[in-house]
Amino acid sequence: MKALLSHLRERAWLYLPTGALLALVLGLASQWISPLPPRTIVFAAGPKGGMFEAFAERYRDILAHEGIRLEILTTRGSVQNLELIRAEPRRVDAALVQGGVGSAGEDEGIEALGSVFYEPVFVFVRKSLGARSLADLRERRIAIGPQGSGTRALALQLLSGNGFELRPSETLTLTGAASAKALSDGEIDAAIFVIAHPLPTLSDLFANPELELLSFRRADAYRMRFQFLSSVVLPAGAIDLALDRPERDISLVAPAGALIVHESMHPALKNLLARVAREVHGGPQLFAPAGRFPSVESLDYPLNSYAKRLIESGPSAFARFLPFWVAVWGERLLILMLPLLGLLIPLFRLGPPLYRWNTERRIYRWYRNLGRLEAEARASPDAAARARIARELDDLQERVGTIRVPLSYARQLYDLREHVGFVRGLLGRGEAS
Repeated sequence: MKALLSHLRERAWLYLPTGALLALVLGLASQWISPLPPRTIVFAAGPKGGMFEAFAERYRDILAHEGIRLEILTTRGSVQNLELIRAEPRRVDAALVQGGVGSAGEDEGIEALGSVFYEPVFVFVRKSLGARSLADLRERRIAIGPQGSGTRALALQLLSGNGFELRPSETLTLTGAASAKALSDGEIDAAIFVIAHPLPTLSDLFANPELELLSFRRADAYRMRFQFLSSVVLPAGAIDLALDRPERDISLVAPAGALIVHESMHPALKNLLARVAREVHGGPQLFAPAGRFPSVESLDYPLNSYAKRLIESGPSAFARFLPFWVAVWGERLLILMLPLLGLLIPLFRLGPPLYRWNTERRIYRWYRNLGRLEAEARASPDAAARARIARELDDLQERVGTIRVPLSYARQLYDLREHVGFVRGLLGRGEAS
């Protein structure tokens, strides 16, 4: 045990600084590692039975396979979704929102993971009106969607742009289903819908011979006025090929729906949601070919840096081949290992010289005492001094006998023992030189 303690003391000068350095590097690296992501995401969708809710359910099913629970929050629509994601304390982690209902200046703390689908504006009017543009609906009763909905927010902008005074008696806040019924029953003159997939929600309106879908002949002008809008075309026969509905190509304007998150959301969950968005929205859509979405265009909010790389370059190797939680731990381990490798490589290069120096030092440090005793033995000491020198030689020889070195250094150790015997011989002969 005594020899072991001595061995540890002799090596403490090497072990302790190295351990302290490794601990410091690990401590600094850990500052770059965020806590593990939570296992629940609160997602603001939209009205019950709407397209936003249908998309949210697809997100929920895919995330469940990655061990993440998506809690879907039913809301009135995009405006309320924004209110919830802005709220303090935060009530929502992520949401789908319609383009044009917010702006980057108002929504600090919100990031976009990409625009994910077009939401064309469908304006159905009674044929008897002979309307050819929104301006022709002035002083008519128009359903523009409920409070808190993206449909209402966009409809108000479009009508204001056409010089409408927006009297409450003329702009009715009906839900989508109520608007369709009121229009079919002749209670209102027109209804505005903003929806990514018109079927089956609007199928009865397309089939009603008394109604027609308004074409935005000035779509380019709307795009110039409202830069969040795009121009899309509903081809003739796209709704019902057999019955040729619609009978002609219809020009529509469309904001882009966006997937947004709060900036404080865990980075790993942002990355995961961005990848799931590719799976949910990356296929062919009615108004976009496969691969058109997710997109970096038509966004009201700053684009998350990872989502931008994902859209432009595809997922990382970790994300492509590993399950979510394995990738999370792999990335954390990589963050720790990179600085460690940067430290260990020079340590490995310095290790052999340091080891050799430390081993030889354990042998050569005794030569200082041995040289002093040799000088005293050669100085013709008296009997008392000779006895003291002999005792010190005995002690030195005993301590040298406890030294343990690798076999490759045995020669230096035996040289030391031989030199102790040489000095003892000088003392025994009483010679001086």
